[in-house]
Amino acid sequence: MALPQGRRSSNVTRLLRHGFTDPSAARRLLNAPELAGVCGDPVLLDGLLDALGATADPDLALRRLVRLVEALPEAPGDGDDEGCADSRQTLLDALVTARPIRDRLLGVLGVSEALGDHLARHPRHWQALLAYEPTAPHPTASGFERALAEGIWG
Repeated sequence: MALPQGRRSSNVTRLLRHGFTDPSAARRLLNAPELAGVCGDPVLLDGLLDALGATADPDLALRRLVRLVEALPEAPGDGDDEGCADSRQTLLDALVTARPIRDRLLGVLGVSEALGDHLARHPRHWQALLAYEPTAPHPTASGFERALAEGIWG
């Protein structure tokens, strides 16, 4: 169905309301097969969009999330060079069932391209966020980055 000139689809408007500056790219990424387990369910998609919209840069967070999921093996122990016992499904399950972990991960992915690149190169390092317990209810970005680095290299 064609939209009247000057009107946007509700999906585009929805993405814009969540802070995406490139809704067509966001829509393509949300339709990526790697995110099908989350984005195929409207309730789970709503939660993911809300969490992405709460990040500093939703477009960056979504791009890095897809890149991280792509870097993980499809099943535990599948051809990874770091001996990672993690899988895509483990991460996707955490995104769906553990809101604090999801918010931490997306917060990192949406604020730092370098940390997103690091996680794509070393996908098992996302698990450092599982044990992160901030001492302050709202840690600063630098404090969060320091704690993440300590958890990975400490």
